[in-house]
Amino acid sequence: EGNVAQAAAGAGADVVAVDLAPGLVARGRARSEACGLAVDWRVGDAESLSLDDACFDCVASNFGIIRARDPRRVVDELDRVLRPGGSVLVTAWASAGLMGRVLRLAAQVEDRSPGGARPEWWGRYEGVQLAFSRFPGFEVRDSSLRWRFASADAIWQELAAPSGPLAAAARRDERLRERLMD
Repeated sequence: EGNVAQAAAGAGADVVAVDLAPGLVARGRARSEACGLAVDWRVGDAESLSLDDACFDCVASNFGIIRARDPRRVVDELDRVLRPGGSVLVTAWASAGLMGRVLRLAAQVEDRSPGGARPEWWGRYEGVQLAFSRFPGFEVRDSSLRWRFASADAIWQELAAPSGPLAAAARRDERLRERLMD
């Protein structure tokens, strides 16, 4: 829904936002327009970006590329569109803690086939080290995010929303909410 794109545009950056889901692109575009922010929204696949080589000073993904099937290919694409000396910023849920458990629950329900997306891979230092060590100045920063919810329903609505980590699993398991609360 474009939180990073909106923040960057609000700070004066020229922003191109890409998402695989047309619905999320439409919602992001509507949010940007409502805030008077200029963001070039596009439907696209992070594994094969229809963008020119070396055209960005910064490439950022806020829990987006973690859903890609082929992490190496995604990192190659990020590297391709990044100008020399540019920055790559990626957020991913840690494989430990609550979100690690949420991602494992999603993986169980989705019964992922080999070659499918593995969001939990991005939350392990070893996986990220393999993916990004080619970038000069590479570092991993652990941060905590404190979520406060008014109710169990609010937790479910956030995690099972169309852009949430349980969205696909929620469509496959009618008992998922109960399993999450356990």
